[in-house]
Amino acid sequence: MGSVLPYKEGYSGLELISHNPLQVVITVLIFAAGIAAAIIGLKAVIRKKERSVLVFLVILIGVYYILSFCGVAANVFFS
Repeated sequence: MGSVLPYKEGYSGLELISHNPLQVVITVLIFAAGIAAAIIGLKAVIRKKERSVLVFLVILIGVYYILSFCGVAANVFFS
Protein backbone atom coordinates (compact mmCIF):
# COMPACT_ATOMS: atom_id res chain seq x y z
CA MET A 1 0.00 0.00 0.00
CA GLY A 2 2.81 2.40 0.79
CA SER A 3 4.38 1.95 -2.62
CA VAL A 4 1.14 2.79 -4.45
CA LEU A 5 0.89 6.29 -3.01
CA PRO A 6 2.69 9.14 -4.77
CA TYR A 7 6.21 9.60 -3.52
CA LYS A 8 8.16 12.85 -3.47
CA GLU A 9 11.83 12.10 -4.08
CA GLY A 10 14.81 14.05 -2.90
CA TYR A 11 13.97 14.15 0.80
CA SER A 12 15.65 12.34 3.66
CA GLY A 13 15.28 12.13 7.40
CA LEU A 14 12.53 14.20 8.96
CA GLU A 15 11.91 16.01 5.64
CA LEU A 16 10.68 12.71 4.20
CA ILE A 17 8.20 12.32 7.06
CA SER A 18 6.86 15.86 6.73
CA HIS A 19 6.49 15.68 2.93
CA ASN A 20 5.00 12.15 2.72
CA PRO A 21 3.00 11.79 5.96
CA LEU A 22 0.30 9.39 4.73
CA GLN A 23 2.81 7.05 3.15
CA VAL A 24 4.98 7.04 6.26
CA VAL A 25 2.03 6.33 8.57
CA ILE A 26 0.78 3.46 6.41
CA THR A 27 4.26 1.94 6.12
CA VAL A 28 4.87 2.15 9.88
CA LEU A 29 1.47 0.56 10.60
CA ILE A 30 2.26 -2.32 8.21
CA PHE A 31 5.63 -2.85 9.91
CA ALA A 32 3.99 -2.71 13.36
CA ALA A 33 1.38 -5.30 12.38
CA GLY A 34 4.07 -7.67 11.08
CA ILE A 35 6.19 -7.27 14.19
CA ALA A 36 3.19 -7.75 16.50
CA ALA A 37 2.21 -10.92 14.63
CA ALA A 38 5.72 -12.30 15.03
CA ILE A 39 5.75 -11.57 18.77
CA ILE A 40 2.33 -13.17 19.27
CA GLY A 41 3.39 -16.20 17.22
CA LEU A 42 6.61 -16.57 19.19
CA LYS A 43 4.63 -16.31 22.42
CA ALA A 44 2.31 -19.09 21.21
CA VAL A 45 5.24 -21.34 20.35
CA ILE A 46 6.99 -20.81 23.69
CA ARG A 47 4.04 -20.84 26.10
CA LYS A 48 1.46 -23.05 24.43
CA LYS A 49 3.83 -25.32 22.47
CA GLU A 50 2.15 -24.40 19.18
CA ARG A 51 3.56 -26.40 16.25
CA SER A 52 1.53 -25.13 13.31
CA VAL A 53 3.39 -24.40 10.10
CA LEU A 54 1.49 -21.13 9.70
CA VAL A 55 2.69 -19.89 13.09
CA PHE A 56 6.30 -20.49 12.09
CA LEU A 57 5.62 -18.75 8.77
CA VAL A 58 4.25 -15.71 10.64
CA ILE A 59 7.36 -15.63 12.82
CA LEU A 60 9.59 -15.66 9.73
CA ILE A 61 7.57 -12.89 8.10
CA GLY A 62 7.80 -10.85 11.30
CA VAL A 63 11.58 -11.26 11.40
CA TYR A 64 11.65 -10.12 7.77
CA TYR A 65 9.63 -7.02 8.70
CA ILE A 66 11.96 -6.23 11.60
CA LEU A 67 15.01 -6.45 9.34
CA SER A 68 13.38 -4.46 6.55
CA PHE A 69 12.28 -1.76 9.01
CA CYS A 70 15.88 -1.42 10.17
CA GLY A 71 17.00 -1.19 6.54
CA VAL A 72 14.41 1.44 5.66
CA ALA A 73 15.29 3.51 8.73
CA ALA A 74 18.99 3.30 7.91
CA ASN A 75 18.29 4.28 4.30
CA VAL A 76 16.14 7.26 5.27
CA PHE A 77 18.34 8.68 8.00
CA PHE A 78 21.86 7.72 6.90
CA SER A 79 21.88 8.06 3.12
